[in-house]
Amino acid sequence: MRTLSKYTRVYYDIDEDIVLYNTINRNVISLPRAYFHDRNNLIDDISKDELSELNECGFFVEEINFKILEKQYEAVDALIISLETILSCNLRCPYCYQIGNDHSTAVISREHLDLLYEYIEKVFSITHFKYLTLKVLGGEPSMRWSIAEYIIEKLYEFCKVNNVTFNLMIDTNGTLIEDYLKLKHYDSILFTIPLTYKDCHNEFRHYNSGKGTYDEIIDNVNNLHQGLNNCSIVLRYNMDAYNILKFQDYILDLRNRLLFTPIISPNYTLNLGCGGFTNKLPHDDFVRWCSSTFIDIMTKVGWPIVIAPVTLSSKCQYRQKYSLKLFSDGTVGACAMNFFDKVRPTLKEICGNIQMIEHYWNNAKGFSLLSQKKCKNCPSLFLCAGAYTNPCIKSLHLPECEPENNIGVNLKLFLKHYVKYCKNGFRDLFVGFNDFLTYK
Repeated sequence: MRTLSKYTRVYYDIDEDIVLYNTINRNVISLPRAYFHDRNNLIDDISKDELSELNECGFFVEEINFKILEKQYEAVDALIISLETILSCNLRCPYCYQIGNDHSTAVISREHLDLLYEYIEKVFSITHFKYLTLKVLGGEPSMRWSIAEYIIEKLYEFCKVNNVTFNLMIDTNGTLIEDYLKLKHYDSILFTIPLTYKDCHNEFRHYNSGKGTYDEIIDNVNNLHQGLNNCSIVLRYNMDAYNILKFQDYILDLRNRLLFTPIISPNYTLNLGCGGFTNKLPHDDFVRWCSSTFIDIMTKVGWPIVIAPVTLSSKCQYRQKYSLKLFSDGTVGACAMNFFDKVRPTLKEICGNIQMIEHYWNNAKGFSLLSQKKCKNCPSLFLCAGAYTNPCIKSLHLPECEPENNIGVNLKLFLKHYVKYCKNGFRDLFVGFNDFLTYK
């Protein structure tokens, strides 16, 4: 009798066969029910070839080499910098976390951009990272694009000289794109643009005049796709209790109007702003919807599915040692969630003593998941990846340490749909699962 690893999940009720899921490497295998002695134990009569395949796929792994795992997990081969160039915006979306701030006219200074360049140079001298990702956001960054253009050109030249891949990401509302169409200093470029069902979108995302922006954004994303080389566009569906019911109509409208296949990223709308917005959609309902209905709708139109269970393959920006967010007032945070901190260190302070970075933001950069005894011994280590320690997850007030139900997907529901659609020839649509592609 062979006992399956504690990192294996066994599902008796999602398919006619029993489905095994390896949380370490995302391998999925179906086995006949007759192969099981009980829930986690296989009978002795399985062939050597089948046992060999299960073993190669890691379904019997119990002992993890944490030294090797920690080396991989702690490696700094990529640097992620978020740059808030400006806080002003031409829209006033009620769920925006920047609504009600006292610095709506704040604009990043040239001095702080030069300090950012100096900081990146110093990090490179320590880590020799291979990938630099610059996320430009606001407010609405297109309102003063020359600010971002200055640092983008400098960093592009830095990356060329040092053989670093320069990935440019722009968070924008998609209403002003003239300057974006002139961009050429990047190796890859990705736009993230919030867009939901037309009526819902126009209710929240409109100009001061009350004019909605949906139709305008549709035209603009088509122009971005046609006008920029190596351009990817993520349409972020900020989901609430009303527009969740309109998602299929939204997808069908996009299919008729877009000239390309976009990346659709469902996003739970947090109650962080001061604009009077309250999301009445329970987060658990959102997770279940992502793990089922979302997959059904995307499969129906043949569009890529980016949602997938968490993996321990890399840290988020909050935990990555040198990655950070530069705010428009010259202060820095471990990530966007530090926007709410009453006091933040300045970039000058960090740049002056870069080795002290672990002492800021509640030890965000010094925290090591794999040094936590409870986590190292947990059978859900690879399904959580320490997500419950991150401020964005904490803000959801979830029951802790239930990653199969709360973090991103409901694993059982997701696998039920994954197995079903793989059998019907749609495996390649699951890009978030197959290729570990994520878009944030």
